[in-house]
Amino acid sequence: MLSEIATLGRKNTTRRRIRDLLLSWLISGEVDVSELVIAVPEEAEA
Repeated sequence: MLSEIATLGRKNTTRRRIRDLLLSWLISGEVDVSELVIAVPEEAEA
């Protein structure tokens, strides 16, 4: 169980770093999302 906790902690750290990197790219305009199409389930549109 302790090894699972450690593994999840490492995964969270990795995801946090990726999120921060992608966010900085989005804010600076390095990533173009102008043509991005996101499918939204009908339940979420209401």
